[in-house]
Amino acid sequence: MVEKNIYFFIGEDSVSKDRKIAAIKNEIFANIHSTLDYELFWSDSLEPKKLKEALNSLPVVSKKRIIVIKEVDKLAPANKHLLLSFAKTSPKNTLLILDTNKPEITKDDFFKEFSRFVSVFNFVSKSSLNVFDLGRAIANKKTKE
Repeated sequence: MVEKNIYFFIGEDSVSKDRKIAAIKNEIFANIHSTLDYELFWSDSLEPKKLKEALNSLPVVSKKRIIVIKEVDKLAPANKHLLLSFAKTSPKNTLLILDTNKPEITKDDFFKEFSRFVSVFNFVSKSSLNVFDLGRAIANKKTKE
């Protein structure tokens, strides 16, 4: 089986997403404490030139670079084109993680084309709790909740 170097995180459970990213970083960076091979971008402020530069960069210290792009539902068309080109070449030295809170992105034409090259992870919140739910859980000694 071909290892996919692009992960698509879909869903609103940001805590679980952050845990998954931390686990991936621990696995790839092992005993290396370096931020040189990790980049985080937000789609709405990502310039195509900066994205292209990040995608073409080689790892400095570790065996792979990790690039995380948040809110990919807000990607500019030029960035979508760059990501699709990247996916088709699928370099082994870069792990790309695309993140969105919007599950409806699966209906988007870009996602449909792009999904051939990615591993999709769904992060669905069980329910959104508020301070009152937390108070009731504490009062009822329901530590699991």
